[in-house]
Amino acid sequence: MAREYIVDAIKTVQSLHQELNPILGLSEIRTMAEDDIWLSPAYHQASVGIHFNWKKKGREVEAFLPRLEEALAPYHAKPHFGKLFHMPEATLRTVYPNLSAVQERFRSLDPEGKFANPFISTYLR
Repeated sequence: MAREYIVDAIKTVQSLHQELNPILGLSEIRTMAEDDIWLSPAYHQASVGIHFNWKKKGREVEAFLPRLEEALAPYHAKPHFGKLFHMPEATLRTVYPNLSAVQERFRSLDPEGKFANPFISTYLR
């Protein structure tokens, strides 16, 4: 998310502490320089990421992710493609403007989907 939102976003995450405590291993905050990588959370803006590392409680984490994403939506938070998220593709398109171009590239390089998996098929094909 843009750096201007970080204080409010941290307060929002803190407000979820009762829900987070049983499932969160640790959280870290990282700053990121602006870049031009299509699927980067820092695409064309200096950003801050709040990253979550989860305890091995898959069902509980999966159930919580939509709540977390909804709480952070006012700050235009973008999921990291290397982390867990639950954001629907339609919403993902609003925060990653080049998603269609990425999908086109995936389809052109692997037209039969031989290298696809459920994640790639859902978000990148």
